[in-house]
Amino acid sequence: STLYSIYGHAKMLIIPSFMEGDSATAYIDETLERYPEMGSWLESFLNNGGLIWTEGNACYLLEACGLLEEGTVDLSNRVDGFGEHMMAEVAIETPNNPLALVPQNELYTVSGPSLDRTLPTIARFTRTANPSDAGKPAIAYLEGEEAYGGRIVLCAGLPTATTITNPS
Repeated sequence: STLYSIYGHAKMLIIPSFMEGDSATAYIDETLERYPEMGSWLESFLNNGGLIWTEGNACYLLEACGLLEEGTVDLSNRVDGFGEHMMAEVAIETPNNPLALVPQNELYTVSGPSLDRTLPTIARFTRTANPSDAGKPAIAYLEGEEAYGGRIVLCAGLPTATTITNPS
């Protein structure tokens, strides 16, 4: 393998959503087969106070690495925005958290995972393509012991993709 560890001076690691192959986890599984040490690298990064930001199905990568409890990320119960631009409406629960950066209370969401409803939450879905998604975490935030001494952000939507797909 050519990936040996995460650069020691890095403070934040952004893991974007994975493309899907034959299954929702195909490329994630392939990545972990290629880099079986990834879980320990990510845990070490968190132990050093790092912040891991995940988007879409990449949230599942942390579960597959053993950094989240099994069942935290459900890829079989997808969340989708509505309308032409696939925007889901969200309500900010923790406005003083600097990660509550969702503009206009909308979040671009396509095939987002369902996150465990008991997670500490920054924003929750209020309106999506499926009314039963209301109340699900849109952005969850773990820190301290729950995050191996660092911080973990699980974002069911794809905020960084919004500017690419829906430029203003």
